[in-house]
Amino acid sequence: MVGNYESLTALAERIEKVEKAKEDYIVSTQKLTMDSPTTVTLENGELKRYNLSDLAHQQIAARLSIPRAYYEKAAEIPGLREQNVNAWWQKKPELRMVRTLEGNARAYLSNSFRPYDNFDAMQSLLPVLREEPELKVFSQTMTERRMYLQFVFPRLHAEIKKGDVIQAGITITNSEVGLGAVDVRSFLMRLVCMNGAIAESLLRKYHLGRRLGGGDEDDAVQYRSDTIEADVRAFQLQLRDIVRQALSESAFQKKVGQIEGAAADQMRDPEAVIVNVTKRFGLSDVESRGVTRNLIMGADTSRWGLANSITALAKDMENQDRQYEVEKIGWEIVELRPQEWEAVNN
Repeated sequence: MVGNYESLTALAERIEKVEKAKEDYIVSTQKLTMDSPTTVTLENGELKRYNLSDLAHQQIAARLSIPRAYYEKAAEIPGLREQNVNAWWQKKPELRMVRTLEGNARAYLSNSFRPYDNFDAMQSLLPVLREEPELKVFSQTMTERRMYLQFVFPRLHAEIKKGDVIQAGITITNSEVGLGAVDVRSFLMRLVCMNGAIAESLLRKYHLGRRLGGGDEDDAVQYRSDTIEADVRAFQLQLRDIVRQALSESAFQKKVGQIEGAAADQMRDPEAVIVNVTKRFGLSDVESRGVTRNLIMGADTSRWGLANSITALAKDMENQDRQYEVEKIGWEIVELRPQEWEAVNN
């Protein structure tokens, strides 16, 4: 991935700032009012108005079972979107978690969502990584939806073919806004082009806990879990063991064997294979053309060459969330079972 922070220190500073500025509320929907197509007011002793993020809009529409196309179209008629949302909030009241930051309502979530935020993930992660003296930070990224960290460990490397060297690493992701668990995955870096492939999940920590609310369900309450410190320590211990296993020679050599197998599989008709891969993995037309271009430039018509043609797309993408997805797709090509590869290669 191409990080959007110049250093891990710069990212950590932003994460610390978010940690201090965030405000989370468990609130009855009867205390929420959509007062314009883009803003919501929360009643908590005083009225607080927030701009709604695109994701919060998506989550509100999904929770109220309002078709997204209609939800978007309703904003064109003054008062229509607000009327729909407010009517359902009043008719079927429930407790929801509203996550806010710097004047924005960034997420609209279940009251069973347990925040395990980027600050907490970093607290768990950094002591573990300090135990690896040769660790190198490859990229650090944070979007409105997720944080991504990628590290490589040069001591674990192998040459797939002459001049084509890979290194082992890990990728860690987290979402503060309900888009997935803390996820630790294997990561492989190809040095000749600095492409990365994101492999299988090694450890996931879900943002779920007991349902939360105040003594009076009609009252909004600011939420701060008293279990976070224990969670950080427990996750740190799990992470330490997982990282050690992921960075073992045996685990790395298993992946080397998978890559060598992919490098031996040749595409019969590269153009047809790209069409099949585009359909199977949901690539856009622009991405599909990019794969074709990269395959021609790389002059490698093996399954490994195809995987690298996909992961190379990430370097030209402005959307970091999509970068992560295409790096995962690259490894999924390597992992295809023989019958799956035969279907793609038909």
